[in-house]
Amino acid sequence: MDYTLIVKLTNACNMNCSYCYHRRDSNRNMCHSLSLSHLDLMIRNLLQHNEREAEFIWHGGEPLLTGVDTFAFIVERQKLYNTKNLQIRNSVQTNGTLLDNDYIRFFKEHDFSIGISIDGPFDMHTAERGTLPQEYQKILCAIDQLTEHNAKFGTLCVVGKQHVGNADRIFRMIQEHKIGNIGFLPCMVHTDGVVETDLTIAPEEYAQFLIDLFELWIHSNTRGLSIRNFDDCIRFYRGKEPKTCICSNVCDRYLTITPEGGIFLCDNFSSSKEHQVGVLEDGFDDIHKSTPMQWMLNAMHSIPQGCDGCPYVRACHGGCKYYRWLVNGDMSEHQYYCTALKSFYQHVGQYFSQEMKT
Repeated sequence: MDYTLIVKLTNACNMNCSYCYHRRDSNRNMCHSLSLSHLDLMIRNLLQHNEREAEFIWHGGEPLLTGVDTFAFIVERQKLYNTKNLQIRNSVQTNGTLLDNDYIRFFKEHDFSIGISIDGPFDMHTAERGTLPQEYQKILCAIDQLTEHNAKFGTLCVVGKQHVGNADRIFRMIQEHKIGNIGFLPCMVHTDGVVETDLTIAPEEYAQFLIDLFELWIHSNTRGLSIRNFDDCIRFYRGKEPKTCICSNVCDRYLTITPEGGIFLCDNFSSSKEHQVGVLEDGFDDIHKSTPMQWMLNAMHSIPQGCDGCPYVRACHGGCKYYRWLVNGDMSEHQYYCTALKSFYQHVGQYFSQEMKT
């Protein structure tokens, strides 16, 4: 198994988002960062373990707080330990406030893909993030600079209650700043496994937002805009497999590295010791034997009751395992946003039905 690593370079962050699961984890040291020795060990062990490719997703907290020298160290170690000549891919997920010219030049030179989190126009973005106007302008400036430099980047929007009924404003922002790639994740907030409905967007609200946005997108003359939620849906209707991790049922490929050097299941599960599959000192060869990974593999090979008769089961393969786990802990129930996915896919399906008739 060639693993993809979601690497928490640091727990520290210069933002204070209300929905951040790190800040809601009382056991997490918010000042802790991954040491250079652990970085060295992690890169060496993964490149020794993988056989064809190695993907690193640099995450946080806010990963850019660690400094451009840390990323230079990463690139240098990847070159040093890539004795198998693997294809190495790097991406970084940032809030964009620290993305200056030095970072942009470095990431472009070394072929990093850049992901920027932006939750829409300022009032929507700051509603749950507490972003100041000058910080928001830095994010927009970074997006514009990436476009000017023709750098590889995409954006990510966390959809909350403040977005419902405002798809048109978000779409205008996408057009104004020439954003070519964006994905929309539902805002899901929970404490000790209990969903906090005052902050969490309800399935019917999320579905309506996606439908409203799709209508704007399909009737616009915007060319070259990739909305990842729509791409997966269109792939489904064309008989192709989804690409986003929450739909593609490849959970066993993703591992999360915490700043303490722990190895966990995917990022969403990294706050619980019961989902830890190893430590960096032991490498990656026996990860698949761990109890949490066996639990995940079992979930991947089973679907909730009723899914086998659903016309969209191939679109989600039983749904995101994390969203299933949140419902009742054993993944036997439908994922939290199951009805949202069905409503959206049913709506888009009407266009494909018309297309087939003409």
